[in-house]
Formats: sequence, structure tokens, C-alpha cells
Amino acid sequence: MKLLNRVLFYLFAVVFAIALLTAGVYLTIPTRFDAIIVLGYPANSDGTPTPEQRERVLEAVREYKAGVAPYIIMSGTSAHNQYIEADVMAQLARSQGVPASAILEDVQAHNTIQNIYYSARIMHDHGWNSAEIVSSPSHLPRAALIVNTL
Repeated sequence: MKLLNRVLFYLFAVVFAIALLTAGVYLTIPTRFDAIIVLGYPANSDGTPTPEQRERVLEAVREYKAGVAPYIIMSGTSAHNQYIEADVMAQLARSQGVPASAILEDVQAHNTIQNIYYSARIMHDHGWNSAEIVSSPSHLPRAALIVNTL
């Protein structure tokens, strides 16, 4: 019985230590940013948002309405068809109640590296230092790698 109590005590101590470390890491992650950056994704051939594009924008709108940031940067040009990704995404955000004054557009980026580069230029021009990046779950690791490399 003593051995079981000792094992349980050590197990509890390890779990408690992990919880403290996790809480410490979580507390250092900002909860408020200067902007939300939505990485581009091609629109449908008729100019309507694709499901992937729509989900990215709707996530940014949720974050904006939750007060995560006062501005949203939509990034992307017409890389795959005639419709500028940032325009399509901005229109969707406006239809969801985000004021036009809170939306900035990068209409130059053809790929993820350029999305981040041109969005960073917009941020620099406005004196902003922090941003939350919104993309698809499968795309975020690549975007994080690019951000951490620049």
C-alpha cells in the first residue's frame, strides 16, 4: 500500500508540474493583437468564396468580434483566376458585419511567403507589431515555418 501511495504521489507531482508548465506557456501567448492576417486562398471561378476561403474568413470574423484585434488584413491577389482573393475575402467579412474601416487588403501576394511579406509591410506602415495568422489547419504549420524563418 505504501508503494502505491508513493507512486500516486509522484504521478500527481509530475502531472502538477506539467500543468504548471503548460499554464506558464499559455500565459505568455498574447490574447490581443494589432491585426488578424488572413492568408489567401483562391475563389471559385465565378468569384464566390470557396469553402476553404470561407472558413478562413469566418474564423477571422469570429476572432475580430471576440476582440482579438481591431483590424483584419486580407491577403492575396488573383493567382489562380481573375478574382482577387483579398477582395473576395473582404466582401465576405463585410457581409458578416465587419466594418470596411477595419479591413485592409494586400492585393499583391501570389503565395504564402508573399502573403506574410506584404502583410508585414502593411503592419509596419501602421506601426503594428503583432498579428494572429488565420489559415487552414493543414496550412498553418507551413505558414508558421515561414514566419519563424523571416
